[in-house]
Amino acid sequence: MNAKLRTGLVLTGGGARVAYQVGVLKALQEILPSEVIPFDVICGTSAGGINAAYLSAKADNWKAGAQGLYQLWQNIELKNVYKTSSKSLTAIAFAWVVRTLMGGKSGTREIANYLLDTKPLGHMLSQEIDFLAIRKQIDKKALHAISITALEYFNDLTVSFFDATEEVEGWERAGRIGLRSLLQVEHILASAAIPVFFSPVRIDKQYYGDGCVRQMTPLSPAIHMGADRLLCIGIRHDRTSLEPAPAIPKAPSIAQITGELFNSLFLDPLHADMERLKRINDSIARYQAAGLPTTGDNLKQIPVLNLMPSKNLSDILPSLVQGFPRYLRYLLHGLGASDRDGQGQTMISYLAFFKECIHPLLDLGYQDTIRRKDEIVAFMRDE
Repeated sequence: MNAKLRTGLVLTGGGARVAYQVGVLKALQEILPSEVIPFDVICGTSAGGINAAYLSAKADNWKAGAQGLYQLWQNIELKNVYKTSSKSLTAIAFAWVVRTLMGGKSGTREIANYLLDTKPLGHMLSQEIDFLAIRKQIDKKALHAISITALEYFNDLTVSFFDATEEVEGWERAGRIGLRSLLQVEHILASAAIPVFFSPVRIDKQYYGDGCVRQMTPLSPAIHMGADRLLCIGIRHDRTSLEPAPAIPKAPSIAQITGELFNSLFLDPLHADMERLKRINDSIARYQAAGLPTTGDNLKQIPVLNLMPSKNLSDILPSLVQGFPRYLRYLLHGLGASDRDGQGQTMISYLAFFKECIHPLLDLGYQDTIRRKDEIVAFMRDE
């Protein structure tokens, strides 16, 4: 493990789109070969939390962790993430309709607050991730810290559940806290619970949802847990002014609007926080160059490298509606998703846990990262 600088790995969310991260991680393992994972601090949010937990449980075997995670995503199917049977989908739809028609008085205490039943995801994660091993990796010094971030619904609070060495303390800032916890499958499910589509998850006495909601500072947990530099894997492609804007066929459907809402949750906060960090780094550098003191005993520059798609992920994916089971296609069509005019394809890509969506993302993540090999090696070099 890095003896001079602690390196933080930040994995943000994005539903099925985080398969791009997994392709990146496979390439990183080839570029940075070592026995132990080269990242001391690992932070995951939303579906990125799945990748963070998997790697952390295998921190002492970087190659096995990266390759195993790649194989997991390469073979994932819808049935591994949420129920797609007509029975399950009909029951959920019926609950929504009844409560709507009866003004919320359905005669049952159950609340219709999700569209897809993610019990299969919990089962898969329990089988694939040894959660007890995460604590063992910390005890044997193969890992310094890990955090999984979720939204606490009733207190407007972003909670980063973390496990770490004894020197790491919890933190409290405006609207966000770090809470030491023994991480379990419920923390991952809570962090990845996309609002409305996936059910809120109860942990102790509170209900939690997707950690990307209200997480305006995704770099914060890694810094609080002692990272000296940050390698981030996002899923946002920065469209240049030379790239043509997509055509506007007609007014946006609910599915199209939902896709843009998802983008605002999963894509924008990381880039905004990186811009803030870079401005702080630049300010510190200017003060130091001028021989002026910087305020605060612990104020320091934190280098950051962002590995992001070279292409808009929506542009490389095929039409996806037909990849869903018939009853689920019916629901998606009802929301305005269509292969014919492209409406709602962004929303669908967050839910498309099948090979037609996953495999192109894995490939792009791998190829993008291999092309940046020299930059990555230089960033990870200690000086």
